[in-house]
Amino acid sequence: MSGKTDERANESYSDFSFLILRQTVPLTTRQDDAPCFKNTLSEGDKSALAFAFFISVLEKMPELEKQVVVCDDPLSSLDETRREATARLLLALSPTVNELNVFTHKKDFLYMLCDKMPDNKVLQVRSDKKNGSQLVILDVEDDRKGEYARLLEDMQRYIAEDFGPTPEAMQGNIRKVFEVVLKTKYYLALATEIKGKKGFGKLLETLFGAGRLDEALKPRLFDLCNLTNGPHHGSIIDAPSKKLTRDEIIPLISESLRLIEKT
Repeated sequence: MSGKTDERANESYSDFSFLILRQTVPLTTRQDDAPCFKNTLSEGDKSALAFAFFISVLEKMPELEKQVVVCDDPLSSLDETRREATARLLLALSPTVNELNVFTHKKDFLYMLCDKMPDNKVLQVRSDKKNGSQLVILDVEDDRKGEYARLLEDMQRYIAEDFGPTPEAMQGNIRKVFEVVLKTKYYLALATEIKGKKGFGKLLETLFGAGRLDEALKPRLFDLCNLTNGPHHGSIIDAPSKKLTRDEIIPLISESLRLIEKT
């Protein structure tokens, strides 16, 4: 970056330009037929530059430790590398100010900030017809749970209480939770079948054939998954063989949870 002044001017001023690939790019000039700030920098470049100026101004601000700093979605058009760099800058800034507030609608950046700054308070805007818009506390760890964790928690809760899901939904979830955990745990062994969109029965056959699962589990594991998704010529399909009642499905869920620990 370069700057210049004009001693003939009635008032002091500065004019900045950038050197990009050996080409001088004026910051203030607006021109369509030559490189300028408007047509040379990407939106991500402009956002990164604006944020850099903001941080630079903050660093020189007197009594910074008394300031309340607000960053409203500082990630506009930024790629993953710049998001990571922005999170590191905010981490360094946080202990130097009285309070740091960051607004964002990007969950991945929120999780990144929370990992770097565990001592935080996260609020989320929620709206409904009765109460309108409200700020409520967001449990980040609960929000970032994967599908597998949510399925297991729902299965455990369903044993204790009838909290909403239908027996038919829980019936399908038995096969689904096995599929999720096996695809995750044995991804390398199942990569070919997963990419080929093979059925769950084929995944099980591959794992048993490779000796990854105890043969003693095979009969009951296939029985459970067939019961919840229906047998068809020796394979497993996505159509329940019969609808089960809540009383019928609870012991199957309990058995499934025990089997998951052994797979």
